[in-house]
Amino acid sequence: MRRGRQSGFTLVEIMVSLAVIVIGLLGILALQTTTMRSNRQSRGLERARVYAAQIMEELRAKSVANIGATTFDGGKTFSDIVTPDGMTYTRTFTSAPVTGYPNLILITATASFIDDSDGTTHSATVQLLRTNQERL
Repeated sequence: MRRGRQSGFTLVEIMVSLAVIVIGLLGILALQTTTMRSNRQSRGLERARVYAAQIMEELRAKSVANIGATTFDGGKTFSDIVTPDGMTYTRTFTSAPVTGYPNLILITATASFIDDSDGTTHSATVQLLRTNQERL
């Protein structure tokens, strides 16, 4: 008695299927890793922007004459901020007269952090023009 042809998958077909699935999963894993890194960097940049804006708000409350002489922690820096996820933000500012406009001062506030995944420094900067002629 002859056996009829049996239906089903051969071992080779199963191995090829598994290889295709593994390659697909590796692609998804790489995409997930890249997405997580990008989200962390984006969150860091947004926090840096907020911290730079906070510096500017503190400096807005001061008179222009006091901004040039303002020192925090012994220089034109604010204390560092360490977030719960371990990111350290360094905050600084500069003030300089605007060339050609003797009554204007350009104030630049910067918050920066080092990305722990690749060691690059990222920063956010906020600038403000102020006049050195105070209103009474």
